Amino acid sequence: MGVSGLTQGENGRAAAPREDWLDAIRGLAVLGMVETHAVNTLLAAEWREGEGFSRLMYANGLVAPAFLWIAGYAQGLGARRRQERGIAGWPVRTLRRLILILLLGFLIHLPMPGTGATWRLFFGIDVLQCLAASLLGVVALQHWLPRHQGVGLAAAALLAIATGALPAAALNDPTGFWPLDAWFDQSGSSLFPLVPWAAFVFLGVLMARWPSPLWVWPALGAVLLALPSPPFISKSHPTFFAERLGWLLLVVAAVQALGRTLRFPRWLLFAGRESLAIYLVHLALLYLVPTARWVGPQLAPGPAALAALGLAVISIGLAWGWRTWRSRRRESAG
Repeated sequence: MGVSGLTQGENGRAAAPREDWLDAIRGLAVLGMVETHAVNTLLAAEWREGEGFSRLMYANGLVAPAFLWIAGYAQGLGARRRQERGIAGWPVRTLRRLILILLLGFLIHLPMPGTGATWRLFFGIDVLQCLAASLLGVVALQHWLPRHQGVGLAAAALLAIATGALPAAALNDPTGFWPLDAWFDQSGSSLFPLVPWAAFVFLGVLMARWPSPLWVWPALGAVLLALPSPPFISKSHPTFFAERLGWLLLVVAAVQALGRTLRFPRWLLFAGRESLAIYLVHLALLYLVPTARWVGPQLAPGPAALAALGLAVISIGLAWGWRTWRSRRRESAG
């Protein structure tokens, strides 16, 4: 039995219990996110080579797809429950949260004195903007074309995946207007453009709206991993997408299976539920304190791992304290 209990629905009604396995996967992704940023920021250059480091970077590359897929799955699950309960209209709370996430994604890269940020970086698309924009499109599709949303989402996912097969030059500067081109750019100025990353969100929504037996996910993951995988072409290429989706589905199936026999740690579930707060806190601790300038990149693997662990503990602890303070404040006010 999970610890989440009932959550509040869009219209103030009691919603269905949270999916603990979904929070657990997001919690694991939070830990991977903190480790990735800590290692990228603090590890000394002489340790950034060799097979071990390459394998670590490959594993870290699964963190962003996990966040995007989970966000899509959670949105699809919520939409399915709203439909089953006969709740119509725009999900106002969801829209507000997505707009907030979109704005935060840009504000994090706001050019400030001493940060080294530029306006080109400001308009570049990171994971928060990709996630929020993709889900805003999903919400619009679900509202305007409720009977054809499955076809629409499948078409959007295929378009995002297939477009990635185009030469990168075709997507880097198609209009000459960077705030628009950034959403598709493959030069590296945008870390998570819509092509192909939005497809993880769309497929997450589809898998939640039309549930299938648990064995289907690892089977599909195994098939994707068995597909021919040529040498690295680009992060937008369909083979890049398929390989990472395959690993993601295997991990998701494993965690979901574990959730049927084990009780996930409360701190892990909390980290999954408060992923946005922990994301912002750990970035502030790394770059605003500024730890990055004081410490790295000069650490060996052992100290870098300890730094990542400490960063995760402090970030989760601060998020927990903030949540507890807000809860007590609401109780005293109510």
